[in-house]
Amino acid sequence: MAWTTSRLRSSWRARTARTAARRSLRQLSATCACVSAGCARKSASSSAATCPRTCRTCTKLPPHASAPSPTTTSVKTELEEDDERARAENERLCWTTKSRRGRLGSKKDLADAGNVQRFVDAQQAVFAEEQAQMNAARKVKQALIEQRTAEKAEIERKKRDEFEAALVEHHGWTEEQVNAHSRRFGWRHQPPAQCPRAQPHVKPDAWRAYRDALQVVLDNDAAERRAAPGRALRIHFFRDKFNLIDGTDPRFKGIFPSFDRFRKLDPIKALWYPEDAQLDGSTWPTQEPLVLQVLEELADSTRVNAIRAILAANSGEALSTLSTDPADYPDDEYDDAFFQQITSHFVVGRWTLVPRGRRLRRTIVNTPTAFPTVLGHMWGTWYSNHGADPFASKLTPRYVSALRLILDAAELDEDATPSTLDNLGPTFSVARQGKTIATGKTWMQTVELLRKVGGTDKELGAGIDVSVTHEDAKGKEKGAVSDLEGEGEGESEDGADGSE
Repeated sequence: MAWTTSRLRSSWRARTARTAARRSLRQLSATCACVSAGCARKSASSSAATCPRTCRTCTKLPPHASAPSPTTTSVKTELEEDDERARAENERLCWTTKSRRGRLGSKKDLADAGNVQRFVDAQQAVFAEEQAQMNAARKVKQALIEQRTAEKAEIERKKRDEFEAALVEHHGWTEEQVNAHSRRFGWRHQPPAQCPRAQPHVKPDAWRAYRDALQVVLDNDAAERRAAPGRALRIHFFRDKFNLIDGTDPRFKGIFPSFDRFRKLDPIKALWYPEDAQLDGSTWPTQEPLVLQVLEELADSTRVNAIRAILAANSGEALSTLSTDPADYPDDEYDDAFFQQITSHFVVGRWTLVPRGRRLRRTIVNTPTAFPTVLGHMWGTWYSNHGADPFASKLTPRYVSALRLILDAAELDEDATPSTLDNLGPTFSVARQGKTIATGKTWMQTVELLRKVGGTDKELGAGIDVSVTHEDAKGKEKGAVSDLEGEGEGESEDGADGSE
């Protein structure tokens, strides 16, 4: 804004100066005549030295002489001179008038911008030159490093070649043994023997033992390669027979192991793993009874371990005190009805999609599962040598004590199934020492809460300091369990597996 105002003021001044110059020219035209090389002014006090006009000569006219008439050329020349002076004055005022703010586009600004651009170009050139020098130095350094690495690797290779040649020539090693030593058996969990640190000529006995250990590994690898084709044929034949038994023999329904786990059992592995083993259609009639016997023993031991875990959780007895003889657990007493009782269900964690807000979250939900269905959720530990421990970790006395409190509150017996309790919905409340700490819980949530706030195992089993109530669909309280003493607080949940 300041620049525009100054520019308008300068233009007005220039027009005023031009108008004044023309007015002066008209006034002087009566007394001053332009000659070929100059002008003459009629004035009593004027002279050539004081003539205001810029002429080469100024001749004084006599007093009685009349003023010469101006010519077209003289007037045109004077007007051009006035315009030139006015233009010069206008430019001077435009480019030199100061203001509070610097005017955009002034000559000084343009000059400064040119200087800045030249400075930037110069700095960019310097930076590009320095960058090129750094890149060149980096390439030289990288080339030097690669050269030194290659030289070092070449030296190490020559040393290794000389060492391996010495093993073959002076210590009786074979090329295969040398290659095995060079591999260092990195693909194995651990080498067959510790390589001696001393040179072979310093400790020949240690190197001889190391060579023999390598040879054993090489022999085993060769035997595995020779036996692999025949072993694959035996496994394929055995798999077909195994699947046939699984689909036709009802004795192993629900407890039939997977083939990959079953074939690794020691009695079964002896049928197909050895290099000279015979397992085909001609030998199967004599080998099938052994397979069936192993399956029966596996089924019986699995059933006994599950029963022992159930009895230990319900009675509170130590697992080690219970018998492991299958004859002590007859089928008519420990039948399907025994395993279907709510207190005989094992609790396993299953991945389930649970709604949380607007999304479904994949989380582990503790689910009671009866035997033998639970075998599919125990990650294959049931057939191993752990005995009843895998089952005992899925059903604890503390869980059974909490479950019995819920059954008493709902006026149900132990013949109830998980679906019966599920149908009751979130109708359970828990109080500790006279104060309600949770309401509107499902039976499984109540079990998990009781395991946290129920005190010791004996206190929870006796129902001390904790109570459970159940309301039916009409909102009527049906039952309450245990004595109430004092006050407790807080709700927390935990998985049903294991004990505290």
